[in-house]
Amino acid sequence: MRVPGARWMSEDQLHLTLRFIGEVDETVANDIDDTLIGLRAPVFTLELGGVGEFGGKNPRALWAGVKANDALTHLQRKIETALQRIGL
Repeated sequence: MRVPGARWMSEDQLHLTLRFIGEVDETVANDIDDTLIGLRAPVFTLELGGVGEFGGKNPRALWAGVKANDALTHLQRKIETALQRIGL
């Protein structure tokens, strides 16, 4: 796929956002790390479900969505519950 002017990211920069946190101080970041590192969930497969862009008239980033599935929803809920327990 060719996108004029695009800079492609390396695979290690790709991610799936299940919960946006934003900027936090180091103490909170450590609490988040301690909380999330202990979560476990079964392996699941992702299926792409749409594409789009960020940046309005001058897009700066392309995104690809994923279709919802029960395993992904389960993981997202576990993350949300764990983060709410530590005050986020």
